[in-house]
Parts: sequence; structure tokens; C-alpha cells
Amino acid sequence: MISKLYLVQIVYSDTFKQKADRQYVYRGDKTFNRGTIYLTQKDGTLVGAATLKNGFILAINPKLLNETPESGEFAYQKINELYPIDKEIFLEKAAKSNDPYEEIARRVPEDIGEKIMGLKISGVILEKERWRYYPGESLASHTLGFVGFKGDQLTGRYGVERYYNDILMRDEKAAYANFFAQIFSNIKISIKEGEYQGEGDLVLTIE
Repeated sequence: MISKLYLVQIVYSDTFKQKADRQYVYRGDKTFNRGTIYLTQKDGTLVGAATLKNGFILAINPKLLNETPESGEFAYQKINELYPIDKEIFLEKAAKSNDPYEEIARRVPEDIGEKIMGLKISGVILEKERWRYYPGESLASHTLGFVGFKGDQLTGRYGVERYYNDILMRDEKAAYANFFAQIFSNIKISIKEGEYQGEGDLVLTIE
């Protein structure tokens, strides 16, 4: 029991927190998660070079939107005051009365998304989203590489992101694996031939 609590509260705590945050959303897409890549300053301080940023996907349910006094026009005006959106596109999507889900915008800043949520407009959907973020923009970009889609999976596609992809990737399924399977075969914290085989972050010596 103690071992299981450790796995739930420490090892996979971030996965379960994200799942809980997404209970109010329409869709159940996977929450993107990935290890951090750090650069090192001369005094040993770590600086995030590749990390994650939190925000929201803004979407609407046209059917609910049109069944209430808060019509598409009303919803547009209220949302646009907080986050500028294209009126023509919004109203065009809001007019699809038989469609339960229409995406309006991605990567809406977290603080703005919470304000839109506070409007409590029926038919307006906010879905938590995470994406790869490079604070230094093009700094060391040839070394760091980038994350992109390979088929339908986000994965490292170049540079350090690709070379150390097995360490940076996070397996969401592992959080729900059988407890005994985790204990005996799937903890992923093993040393094999002197090489680390588990999940983790990277600390580069680049200053």
C-alpha cells in the first residue's frame, strides 16, 4: 500500500492532476507530458531550455450555445473582450447547430482561459492543453532539436529531443499499469550496462 501511494502521489502525481483538471472538458485527449532539458550557467544554476507551457484549447458546442439566450453573438462579444478572435469564423462555427464540438483557438494563455471560464457561458468549452516551449527561442536550437508529430504521436524529431527521446518521453499508460507489474517489471528505474534506462530530465553542460 505504501509503495502504491508513492507511485500515485509522487511518480505519477502530475499525470493524475492533469486528468482531474480535465474532468470538465468535452473531449478526453491525452495530456502531453515530457521531460525538461536544462542548460547550465557558470555558477551551476539550471536554466530551462526546453520545457512545457500550460494553456487552454477554446472550443464551443454550437447546439448548447444556440439553445440558450447566450447566442453566438453574445458569446463572441464576451470572449473577444478577453481574447481577440475572428468574428466571422466564430459565428460560422456557432451556426453549426447539430455539431457538438467546434474548435476556436489553441494555446490560449492560462490566465485568459480561467477568465473565460469564469464567464460561465453555456456551450463554451475550455480544455487544458500543454505544449513544448523553448524559452530561448532559437538559442541552441540546432542542438536541442524540436518535438513534432510522427504519425499521430508527438515525439522528438531532431537533435537532443530525438536522441534522448526514450528518456524525455512520458508513458501515460504506465500510471494505470498493474501494481505488481510495476513493482517487478515496469518501474523503469534500472541500470543496464552502465546506462540509465528510465524516464528523466536532461541537464546539458552548454552554458
